[in-house]
Amino acid sequence: MTRSRHALAVALAAAFCAAAVCGPAVCGLGVVITAQQAPDRSKPPAPGPTPELRVPAIEKRKLPNAPDVWVVPMHKVPTVHVQWINRAGGGNPAGSAAGLAGLVADMLDEGAGARSALEIADTIDYLGAQLTTGAAWDGVFVDLHVPAARLADALPVMADVIEHPTFPAGELDRMKKERLASLLEAQDDPEELVRFAFPRLLYGAKHQYGTSMLGTEAAIQRFSVDDLRTLISQGWGARADRGAEERLALGSRRAFVPVQDLLKRDPHLEMHTRGG
Repeated sequence: MTRSRHALAVALAAAFCAAAVCGPAVCGLGVVITAQQAPDRSKPPAPGPTPELRVPAIEKRKLPNAPDVWVVPMHKVPTVHVQWINRAGGGNPAGSAAGLAGLVADMLDEGAGARSALEIADTIDYLGAQLTTGAAWDGVFVDLHVPAARLADALPVMADVIEHPTFPAGELDRMKKERLASLLEAQDDPEELVRFAFPRLLYGAKHQYGTSMLGTEAAIQRFSVDDLRTLISQGWGARADRGAEERLALGSRRAFVPVQDLLKRDPHLEMHTRGG
């Protein structure tokens, strides 16, 4: 150890010793020695202030062709989230074949209008957007998340997916094979078996909720393009208060004009629309 380092070590030791004798103090070398206060465990700490929940106001409109539009303004980022919902999900009596509603939802973006599945994916990717489809027991949905500046370009793609799905036979065959493979894999997974068996015990075999949204092997093998088209033309418009075309028209370019007018007021608007 060099002479200078030795002198520094001796000075630090002296400072700590002085602090130990005199209690908390500020030493000549600028070292602050403080005693740590023991936590008070005799009572729980006082809770902090209750956070305030501020829910944005929902602006509700009804389009001339009947669908409801709910606009939820959020000003954090310049993006728009459009969600189209149709209430004819897997539990709709019109979809008597188990798994058909989910299959239709998955097939919506596998080809629509003049675009193939790859062209839809490329267009959405080019716009920096995300387009997803899916189904639950009580509804079929299509979600579009897109920068506000690209909304006008992305809406026609979403409209085609909702109104003009082509249901290519090749894509349907691939989707059916994937579902059959999922059913086969579930037979070796105890958690999946419980997920299939519990609704059957709770609702019974004859109830719509008693069979998984994935469907059965026999039903999946039997599904055809005509079955998918029939569910859209009949099942999606089965409710007496609204026809099929009116329920689907939320995805049309004309129907979204009022929404685009709202966006012109605030380019940083994130919007959730609900139809059907």
